[in-house]
Amino acid sequence: MTARRSVLLSAVLLLIPGCRGGDKTEGHSKSFAEKPLVEIYSCRCLPDSSVIKAYGNIEPVKKADVLPPMTGKLIRMYRQEGESVFQGDLLAELDTRALEIQLSQQQSVREGARASLSLAREKYRKALRDTEARFLSIDSARAEAAKAGAELQRMREVLIHKKELYLADGITEEELQSAQLALMEKQTVSDQAAYSLGSLMIGFREEDLSDAGISIPQKGSGRETSDMKPLYLDLNTRMELAECDLAEAELNRVERQIASLKLKIGECTISSPMNGIVGRRYRDEGELVSSEKALYTIYPGDPLHALVSLSEGDLLRVRPEMKAEIFSDAAGQERAGTVERVSPWISTESRSGELRIRFSNGDGLFRAGQFVRVEIALQDESSRITIPSSALVSRQGDRFGEPGSPDTGIKETESAVFLLIGQRIFRQKIITGPPGKQGVPVVQGLKEGDRLVINPEQTFRDGMEVRLR
Repeated sequence: MTARRSVLLSAVLLLIPGCRGGDKTEGHSKSFAEKPLVEIYSCRCLPDSSVIKAYGNIEPVKKADVLPPMTGKLIRMYRQEGESVFQGDLLAELDTRALEIQLSQQQSVREGARASLSLAREKYRKALRDTEARFLSIDSARAEAAKAGAELQRMREVLIHKKELYLADGITEEELQSAQLALMEKQTVSDQAAYSLGSLMIGFREEDLSDAGISIPQKGSGRETSDMKPLYLDLNTRMELAECDLAEAELNRVERQIASLKLKIGECTISSPMNGIVGRRYRDEGELVSSEKALYTIYPGDPLHALVSLSEGDLLRVRPEMKAEIFSDAAGQERAGTVERVSPWISTESRSGELRIRFSNGDGLFRAGQFVRVEIALQDESSRITIPSSALVSRQGDRFGEPGSPDTGIKETESAVFLLIGQRIFRQKIITGPPGKQGVPVVQGLKEGDRLVINPEQTFRDGMEVRLR
């Protein structure tokens, strides 16, 4: 009996180590099965083709505010908002009755001005004729004065001869006195002829030309009498010529006034300055309008601009001719566009600037003033490490570079990934740029060839062993 117990106890003792060995093998098999199965991404450099996302508003490429030319009563409005118009189409009319009355009055004034000009010109022509007559009168008076002077001289010689005869008792005293009286008569005639010539010469003397500021040809330089005639004609007809100029100026003033009134009457019929659509209508018929407030706003509906405001950093990355997409969430529409202009001005207050994206709107589904989303595809020739967004563990907030680092103007984000080293994973902090179509660019924290875990689970910890798919 005792021997049998000893044999059984020995058998139990032999079984115990076997049981412990079996437990160890089972535990090792279970630990290998619990290692997470992960997918790995190898980091590589790709061209940077990130996208800038922003918001903006639709604006016309150009527009025209149609204003009335003057203050007046609006009698007709021909167009409503949203209607298409062509250049020259009638838009509105102002009341022209007051202008037409003024035009009629000025036309009457013009007839009087024309009559005054005709009268002034006739006076000028008469003055020319009178001046020509004066030339003839002066010539006649000069001849009379010469004749009277010659007769006076002859009579003086006769008187001398008469005196000699009287002293020789050849004639009587009465005959001598008669000769003396004849000489006195000839002297009077000569004086009167000289006086008449002097009267006619007023205005026809060289000193008269000098007083009037008319340049006189120098004597002895081939000057002839005929050279002086135009100068005297000018001098003696200046007043009449000035009256002609005054009457002509008055007529021209009235003509300009009439032309101005006709222009204003024409402007009261207001036409479209361009092809487009009526974006806004501000007034109604019967209102009193002025040139300070518009009646309509006209703009072409195709193409349009998307006006976008970007931060300083993003604006510096955009260039003309870059491609863009415009989205209208309200209308459920999208359009492809091209960056047309980038503003050279950056606001010192908001540190932002504007750009305009041109796009086609042939179907007219986009409207001026509409709110839109915009995506601008950057075309950077540089390359950087780009990873899929599914490799990111977390995003801790936006920042702009490290303290003390140069401002690149590129918006950066702190995040983290799990880096595979050997058979274990380790959490690695990284800095990423704006996501692009090819993935998320990495600014700092990774190098080409690093292996990352795709779709990391929340239970992953530093140093954890993993299995590869």
